[in-house]
Amino acid sequence: SFTNQSSGLPTSWLWSFPGGTPASFNGQNPPSITYSTAGLYNVTLTVYDGSTTDVETKTGYITVKNIVADFTGTPTSVVIGNAVTFTDISSCSPTTWAWSFPSGTPSSSNLQNPPPITYSTLGTYNVELTVTKPGGTDTKTKTGYITVISPEFVMANGTVSTCSGNFYDPGGASGSYSNSQDFTMVFNPGVAGNNLKFVFSSFSLEANASCSYDYLKIYNGNSISSALIGTWCGTTSPGTITASNATGSLTFVFHSDVSVTATGWSAAISCTSTAAPPVAGFIASSTNPGINSTVTFTDQSTNGPTSWAWSFTPNTVLYLNGTTASSQNPQVQFNALGLYTVSLTAANAYGSDNETKASYINVTSCSVCSSTSTNATEEWIINITFNTINNTSAGSLGYQNFTAISTNVIRGLVYGLSASCWSTGSWAEHCWAFADWNQDCDFADAGESFDLGQVSGPGTLNLNITIPSSATIGSTRLRVSLKYNADPTSCETFNYGQVEDYTINVQSAAPTLSVSPSNQNVTSIAGNVSFVVASNTNWAAVSNQAWCTVTPSGSGNGTITSTYQENTSVSVRIANITITATGLTPVVVTVTQQGAVPTLAVTPPVRSVSEIDGNTTFDVTSNTNWTAVSNQAWCTVTPSGSGNGTITATYEQNTSISARVADITVTVSGLTPVVVTLTQAGVPCVDPTAFAGNDATIPDNENLQLTGVATNYASVLWTSSGDGIFDDPG
Repeated sequence: SFTNQSSGLPTSWLWSFPGGTPASFNGQNPPSITYSTAGLYNVTLTVYDGSTTDVETKTGYITVKNIVADFTGTPTSVVIGNAVTFTDISSCSPTTWAWSFPSGTPSSSNLQNPPPITYSTLGTYNVELTVTKPGGTDTKTKTGYITVISPEFVMANGTVSTCSGNFYDPGGASGSYSNSQDFTMVFNPGVAGNNLKFVFSSFSLEANASCSYDYLKIYNGNSISSALIGTWCGTTSPGTITASNATGSLTFVFHSDVSVTATGWSAAISCTSTAAPPVAGFIASSTNPGINSTVTFTDQSTNGPTSWAWSFTPNTVLYLNGTTASSQNPQVQFNALGLYTVSLTAANAYGSDNETKASYINVTSCSVCSSTSTNATEEWIINITFNTINNTSAGSLGYQNFTAISTNVIRGLVYGLSASCWSTGSWAEHCWAFADWNQDCDFADAGESFDLGQVSGPGTLNLNITIPSSATIGSTRLRVSLKYNADPTSCETFNYGQVEDYTINVQSAAPTLSVSPSNQNVTSIAGNVSFVVASNTNWAAVSNQAWCTVTPSGSGNGTITSTYQENTSVSVRIANITITATGLTPVVVTVTQQGAVPTLAVTPPVRSVSEIDGNTTFDVTSNTNWTAVSNQAWCTVTPSGSGNGTITATYEQNTSISARVADITVTVSGLTPVVVTLTQAGVPCVDPTAFAGNDATIPDNENLQLTGVATNYASVLWTSSGDGIFDDPG
């Protein structure tokens, strides 16, 4: 649509729309103009006021595309370790899709609607979608679209989606709340179909008998119009609160009056499945610690585990700060050098699951030297990409520890390193990378320093790095340093720039991947099965069916747990589970779930109707397709249905004095047919017989007793065609 905005007092308007339909128009405001071919088009308007003419041409004003990329993500603010669901909403029927999710797992997808993308690093991230079709392509980039937040939640106004973390009063983890505060906070489960669970470990508000001074209200749903679970104050704790509603959500309302405060509360957040075992998962605060240093392990299991069992091989570890092998998030000190395999078994009332990360921790005899800048507000690193690492980060911190982000590399192979930097001006920025190939906690050995080059202002620098054949097997440090106007060294404190550390897992062989068995046959009842993964690298798994969920990722040898819902249909269904590893052909295994046993019942067994035409019904209870047929032409029935339903039997009028019966046969494949009947009455019949000896002629004024024989009637009325009178005509 085009709108005239000419000034003055024009009396005529002439529009020109090259490539449009119509191509021209005389009038103030033209009708809608249709463009049928992709490209850039000019628009010209000529106005005339009776004496003067003026022309405006807007060059390349209209852009016409034959394909338009677009998408949505839910949620766009996600708690670390949780997932975002992306949906393609592109126009003009694309045929291919290429998604990019920096710092997401997986980091890319070629599906129209990709699997849920998990974010494990705090920060703000772009999302990009490129769509194509014959003769057209378009790219949509949403900058800073996803924000990954800490799992520490302080009572405030807002909405959060999570299945992990801690929840505190408005004063936070260590402070007290203030007077005159009012907040409403909605928590939604970070995993669809789960229910949130809050376990309060401490609770203290101002006390009064009616809980009207300071209080915490909890509602069973995603708004204050949901059912109120309870109101708490004083030191009476809510204890454990689990959502039991369709959304799995909980809403919290906090109020404090004008005087008296207390220490508030602390609660641990998790999610529970309605009837499913956990899917185990965890991360470590460092995978390359020095000997006798402390590493915190964070449970990331889903489906509401209630117990945890950790093990370390070798077992030369010490649990610290009151944690044990059964703690959800233990703190562990490693007392020997070398590689450790870490295993977690998470369990609940519905079963258990295990995740094992082979050679996950590499304990060294030294501590990696430190490096940082004192000012990262004028230039900083915005993205590092190296093999499967694709991490976007922000400025302000001189050093950022991303050692929880790792990638597997093979001795002798070449990998591309890309470093993107940001600058508030056209400063000269120098970027170097450092890799501790021999794991001696410095970067001073030959072949451990890499000059990526210089850039003026914002830009991206790239360099190919060959993994030395002599690199020590196991986890080691990758450091990237950005420094203003000078080459950085590996271990220094400097004025302007930024330093980031990552973890490289050096392997001796090319990546391998196999999964067994190729298929698991299961019954129609809900449950779970496992597939064994044999690999020496990182892998990811995704199911193509919503009724079947799987362990999303792992590293090295491990197990994929497939959790499936009940199959209420009688049909067999199959879920394809695709396991991918970088550089390898994906492996597809299947879960084949049997259908439910077919059932059929029809009630009532008999319907009785009058001789008049009409219809009646029979109720069908079934879980599958069924057919119905009548053996009588005067009675027609609903020919078929599926599941619970109704058979309508329509019958004609019975003009006979005899009752009649129609058998209706209802059939389900694999079951004995069920036969119900419709019995229709005949019409009433009266056959009177008069007796006066053998003569029906009688003298005047003499009584005659008449006897009638009738069936199928409600009442009888005698009539006479002469002048006789019935003493009892009924």
